[in-house]
Amino acid sequence: IALFLWHRHSQTLPLSNPHSKPYILVVPFDVSAVNTEKWAPFADQITREVILNMRKISGLRVVPASSVFVFKNNKSRENIAAKLPDVRYLVDAVVSVDEDGKLQLTVELENLADGKLIWDKHYLSHIDDTNIFSVQSEIASAVSQSLKVEILSGEKHALGKLKTNNLVAYERYVLGQHQANLLTHESLLQSLELFTEAIALDPNFEAAYLAKANAYRVLMTYFEKPITTLPKCIGQP
Repeated sequence: IALFLWHRHSQTLPLSNPHSKPYILVVPFDVSAVNTEKWAPFADQITREVILNMRKISGLRVVPASSVFVFKNNKSRENIAAKLPDVRYLVDAVVSVDEDGKLQLTVELENLADGKLIWDKHYLSHIDDTNIFSVQSEIASAVSQSLKVEILSGEKHALGKLKTNNLVAYERYVLGQHQANLLTHESLLQSLELFTEAIALDPNFEAAYLAKANAYRVLMTYFEKPITTLPKCIGQP
């Protein structure tokens, strides 16, 4: 009897199916600024952080940041459908920065099945204001609410955690990420210097430590022998 009851109970348990979750692609954000080249790394980093924040929400299925930059130069719906046919929702944005450092982020959430706009919003800030760090979390929360996905309490706490309050450290971190993603020997060495500067400015900047470790990993995988590079890592922050 006990076995029969256990079997009946197990039949009624809800099964978690990741394919039933909203499947979202966040494409690399565009830049509209006086100096587009200067702000492109910043827009790329905001894209990554929006993705990382959305991936903290268990009710969403989000394409990882490592796979989205193939769409940087071609965001056409045909290209997206060809490469990721299962994606159903698209998040895109334009990052605008004027000469005075005013920042505007215009974000849209689109249903790829019918091309309809589900949600959009304009975020206003200033490049030297620490509230720019909260924008990425707000976008992740707004997308979830628009798709009627619940954010669990632990996930809300994770979304509210800022990388750093030091704007100069964050600037070094953004530039470091840009150099690291160029994937050349010289750029990786430059990224290590920038991450080291970010850590010196904010010793509690966890993301900078992780980025520095990853830069060393890539450096030893493709350009340098671990036996010569590992001693450089020992004792470093």
